[in-house]
Amino acid sequence: MGGDLYPFGVLPRRLLAWMATTAVATGSRHLNAGKSLADLARTLGLTTDGPSLHRLRDQLDRLTGATVQIQDATPGPGGVHVRGTTLRVAEHYTTWNNEHRHWGLDGQDTGLAITLSSEFFTSIVTAPVPIDLHLLYLLGSSPLRTDLYLWTCHQLQQREQTHWHTTYRTFADTFGSRTLRPRRFHEALRSAARDVTSLHPDIEITADRGGLNFIVAGRGNQPGGERA
Repeated sequence: MGGDLYPFGVLPRRLLAWMATTAVATGSRHLNAGKSLADLARTLGLTTDGPSLHRLRDQLDRLTGATVQIQDATPGPGGVHVRGTTLRVAEHYTTWNNEHRHWGLDGQDTGLAITLSSEFFTSIVTAPVPIDLHLLYLLGSSPLRTDLYLWTCHQLQQREQTHWHTTYRTFADTFGSRTLRPRRFHEALRSAARDVTSLHPDIEITADRGGLNFIVAGRGNQPGGERA
């Protein structure tokens, strides 16, 4: 199922953030997702009603069956040099049809329900990025708010500057937001920036006509202490 359908929305983003954070914290690609789907939902800051669990199972199926392609395009004198890597997210996982039954790996009730692919696990633990899962969940159901927060955390990890500017075009290319008209996308991005600023303790984001300005309140005070 998952290999034929794309994951979409905020749930795969939360799942990936949780997977990465857990993998870094435990040092293992075998993840304990709880004793039931409802346990995992609570871990992700979700409700445990029937429709919510159905959506979570659907997106989990899609995500664990997905492959991720990462490309790096570097302009040069002879054109654009593109490097790419393709990674499987998960090697395997097992659940029960009943959302409140215990999970198991290979039919055993061990709690290790998701096994990341070795390539994906290595890519996570060799370059972890500090994030705050609680703050991520407070950002709600908006994929754009989630993307902007995670992107900002990555930039804080990569950059040494106390301030920088990123254009709207860069965000559109990075977040894959070509489907929105530019004006609507700019408005949505500015709204997301206000929400991230209101919750993030170390960053202030302001907007101008060309993009977003980022000002770091204090270097070395990364949110939450967790890495993903």
